[in-house]
Amino acid sequence: MTPEEALAKAADLLEQDGWCQGVLIDHYGRRCLLGAIEAARLEDTSDALFSPICNAIQAELGGANPISWNDTPGRTQEEVVTLLRNAKRWL
Repeated sequence: MTPEEALAKAADLLEQDGWCQGVLIDHYGRRCLLGAIEAARLEDTSDALFSPICNAIQAELGGANPISWNDTPGRTQEEVVTLLRNAKRWL
């Protein structure tokens, strides 16, 4: 799996299963940003995959903390999905 594929899969998971805040996965099966990334990369948990994904997300966020960004009140599922889809430009 490439970082691009993992980002796309994470976005797809959020669109399919839903998005949440404050936990990796809630009791409805919805995931936060990090939870979706973790689920997407289950096949490859190496730093060689995770580091570029994290770097791309942070670059897309202008250096903001992704977890805090995900959990910001008023954040939407659409914003998180868009972040994941746009972060590939930093890879």
